[in-house]
Amino acid sequence: MTARTCLPTAITALAVSLLAGCISYEPAPIDLDTFDHDWQSRMSDTEALGIFAEGIGEPVPAEQNGGLSLDEAIVVALYGNPELRHARLEAGVELATAENAGLWDDPELSFNLMRNVDTGTDPWIYGASLGFTVPLSGRLGVERDQAWADYQSAWHAVAVAEWELVRALTRDWVAWSATLAQAEAQGRYLTDLDALISTADALVEQGELSPAEVRLLRIEQVQRAVTMAELEREAARQRRALIAMMGLRPGTVYALTPGLPVPEGEGDTEGDAPEPSAQTHPRVLAAVAAYEQAEQALRREVVKQYPDLSIGPAFENDEGQSRIGLGLGLPLPFWNANRQGIAQAAAARDAAHARVELAYQQAAAELHEARMRRRSAATLRRAVAEELLPLTTQQIDEARRLIELGEVDVLLLSQAVVAAADTELMMIRLRAEHAAAALDYERLTHTRWTARPEARTEN
Repeated sequence: MTARTCLPTAITALAVSLLAGCISYEPAPIDLDTFDHDWQSRMSDTEALGIFAEGIGEPVPAEQNGGLSLDEAIVVALYGNPELRHARLEAGVELATAENAGLWDDPELSFNLMRNVDTGTDPWIYGASLGFTVPLSGRLGVERDQAWADYQSAWHAVAVAEWELVRALTRDWVAWSATLAQAEAQGRYLTDLDALISTADALVEQGELSPAEVRLLRIEQVQRAVTMAELEREAARQRRALIAMMGLRPGTVYALTPGLPVPEGEGDTEGDAPEPSAQTHPRVLAAVAAYEQAEQALRREVVKQYPDLSIGPAFENDEGQSRIGLGLGLPLPFWNANRQGIAQAAAARDAAHARVELAYQQAAAELHEARMRRRSAATLRRAVAEELLPLTTQQIDEARRLIELGEVDVLLLSQAVVAAADTELMMIRLRAEHAAAALDYERLTHTRWTARPEARTEN
């Protein structure tokens, strides 16, 4: 086989082999009907939810024993919250980039063909060359480091979003539980009022009480009934917001278990404990990851000023005379040397460094404020429970004792019941504030429910 027939054959074989190694495109159309079906059955897909729960070290949530608890609802929210699912997929773009970063540039095949217009026995002139870029600068390794730094930064952004979701869901769960508890307390108070009004009506018939005094009790009854209806309506709205936050389909019934978990024994001695460090705060860790991203970007810009070698064999046939050779190319960094890119990346690194310090200062202030809020909430709740609550109970007992002795004073008893009801509502509010402050402090100092990032792979 001559060189004239060998070269086209080799080029054809090389092109076929290159095309065989390429990835083909496959369309993926949107199917919202299938998505809607999957959305409806998301809670019943215990296998996928179980795999996710095991990945974050939590038991598989299940609607049992009265419904989902707060901790179980958090796992469901981390699994199904739509904003989080989108953020994780966005981070997956950076992961895919990192897993395929730092690859050698594909070789470049070039071919040229000319014909000599003068007469001759062999008027054709053709040639071919194959070019390779040899990364002498070491940029491929730097590109890999930067791509993984980009992924780490994206993952930390997801971790911050997860952590903020946990805090928001906890806060809203406590608020919903407090609203339900207040509505139940109003219901109990209305039951007491019904009994008082029945007694008052009997006293009116006996002429021992005026109708105007009973009318005051009825006004109080109507006002409290309206308040209870408003609380029930607000609790329903809060529950719908929780369902949406967990990524569950609206309109479907899910059993949720309210609760106001309040830790005991806080407030007196914790002032002697050292202030928790802000270095593990999720926003500080995210800022540090962003700084590493800026560090690798500067490193890449610095490497860009060093040249890479272009090399490759070449073949030429000129009027029947064949030649082979070797081509070399090397940029010379005399004038540009990527000075602009280096200056921009250096300035961006300085800004990222300042963001780390800013995040640290804000985190330290947030931790201190959360600690003080927890202490003050515990102190106030304990004061009301130990001082005001016994007084209202004593007032009710004395009023009922007077009635038993025949000294009828329905209004005194009514005032005592009102004071007791208002104190109970105050206690519920203080319990909710204490629970919210204590749980928020726990979320700040112990960042649970965060999935692990993918391990780095070398290609």
